[in-house]
Amino acid sequence: MKTKLNILCFLLLIAFAGCMYNAFLGGMEGASDASRGDIGNKLQPLFYVNVVPTEGNELNDSIPSVIEKGNFLKYHITSIKIEQENTPKDAFIQLVMGIIAIPFSLITLGALYCFIRLILSIRKKDLFNPSNVFRVRLISTTIIVASIIKTLAQYINYDIATHSIQLSGYQVESVQIPWSMFLSALLLAIFAEIYAQAIKLKEEQDLTI
Repeated sequence: MKTKLNILCFLLLIAFAGCMYNAFLGGMEGASDASRGDIGNKLQPLFYVNVVPTEGNELNDSIPSVIEKGNFLKYHITSIKIEQENTPKDAFIQLVMGIIAIPFSLITLGALYCFIRLILSIRKKDLFNPSNVFRVRLISTTIIVASIIKTLAQYINYDIATHSIQLSGYQVESVQIPWSMFLSALLLAIFAEIYAQAIKLKEEQDLTI
């Protein structure tokens, strides 16, 4: 039983480390794009926008094949990187998002700490610790807040893109709500409530004995 638990905890740590690594790479790429902004021309940082081909234009574009000379490969664009003149409205939105990012970063660090403490608590078989309920709830809340911020950022990019670009045969993809993140957070929230009830029942049982 202990061996299985250790293996599951190890795999969970690897998966979490992978998520953190991908987030780190995304943040580094975003910072790199931001550093290329032309301050003199008041251009805002580069950002990605997802696009989808219009009906009948799924594979109308083509590029020459390097391997097979004379042949062309069909393709369509799924994502582009754009920048535009930084208006006062955009500057205000960026300021608000930056202010939101500061407390959210602190909450994320707290959730990471709670996650590590939760794993250590499970490994020590300290399962019925009330602190674990708080830790799971904080992790769940952090994921929900991250989902909301991600959706808000996508909506802002979508709003900017629809007023800035027009590609022949393509349209800007509408905002995609990260339902998988919301689902994961809700499952964790349900687990936390079940966990809390289990701890309460154990405490009542201990008092009865």
